[in-house]
Amino acid sequence: MNSILEVKKYLTKTECSDILNIMNQTEFDNDRQPSHWVDSIKRIKFPEHLINAVTLDLQNTVQTFYKVKFKKQHNLHTVVWNTGKSMLPWHIDYGAKLEFPERDYVSLIYLNDDYEGGELSVPSLNFEKKPERGTLISFRGGDTPHAVKTINSGTRYTIICWWNLKD
Repeated sequence: MNSILEVKKYLTKTECSDILNIMNQTEFDNDRQPSHWVDSIKRIKFPEHLINAVTLDLQNTVQTFYKVKFKKQHNLHTVVWNTGKSMLPWHIDYGAKLEFPERDYVSLIYLNDDYEGGELSVPSLNFEKKPERGTLISFRGGDTPHAVKTINSGTRYTIICWWNLKD
């Protein structure tokens, strides 16, 4: 099934604020990043009361919707999207050279909505929007072209991970 899973209020306002507070105290993970992701990626230690929300509960929610069984969660991290940042042109999560075969499905959780621009666009699924704070979005990102439009003002904060169907 190739469709968009959208769960509004997947995280509460308070949970989003808790994660943002931790993000603000965490250094960027620039060591392993290509130049266009420098000062964007943060690998945070999620608070105990939110671990299941971003791991097991998230996995179960996405698996149930798509009627699939994932082998593992891949590369859970947070992303800071400052003004001017985008993920254009369209891309697939497997990568241009298929260098990321473990990225079958993608899940994003939006931690804020007080920015302009930054819409997620998935043309083949007739989806383009800026989700509200706390919203979970998931889709088959490995082979579905998608993009993040330019952040015009403010900063967009998201949690992202990918799901692997294979061993």
